[in-house]
Amino acid sequence: MKKLILMVIVAIFVLSVMSCCLSRGTCTVVFDNYTNLWIDCYVNNSYIGEVSPWGYYYVYDVPAGSVTVGGIFDGYYEGYYYYITWGPLTYEVPKDQALWVYLDLYSCIEGEAKIEVEIR
Repeated sequence: MKKLILMVIVAIFVLSVMSCCLSRGTCTVVFDNYTNLWIDCYVNNSYIGEVSPWGYYYVYDVPAGSVTVGGIFDGYYEGYYYYITWGPLTYEVPKDQALWVYLDLYSCIEGEAKIEVEIR
């Protein structure tokens, strides 16, 4: 009997946690690369892949709410080696919305980071 009660309590707890997480919803993160460089991208401190030169990288089903983005360019540009990091940057993104991250790392090479963000 005690095992049955314990199992019911655990089941209720698991269902309440799942409903809380599922009701929060998801959002999308879009990396928009305005350069001819390959850029490593991170969402919520996890590596998600490389965005290609002049390309887009879509990350679907990101938990809505506080979303952290960042990235690394590690390579050569016009004969010089660069290691440029940006972020982490954190934004509040409502469910069913998209966080667009516009990457222009040429400005980083020139000394000033230009990362623009828009929530749509």
